[in-house]
Amino acid sequence: MIKELADVPPSYLILTAADREFLTAGGDFWVEDEASLQQFFTEARWVVEWELTSEGG
Repeated sequence: MIKELADVPPSYLILTAADREFLTAGGDFWVEDEASLQQFFTEARWVVEWELTSEGG
């Protein structure tokens, strides 16, 4: 799960878990901006499938 934080410019919190419901332990990472977020995905070799939530993000 990616949370956009209300910083200016926005930073991002990356939450991970072993299951989709976040019931099994995972971790978290913080990146300072969108460019850093894209770099994080590239370095981790993650393919991201974006889904909108009721929270609007």
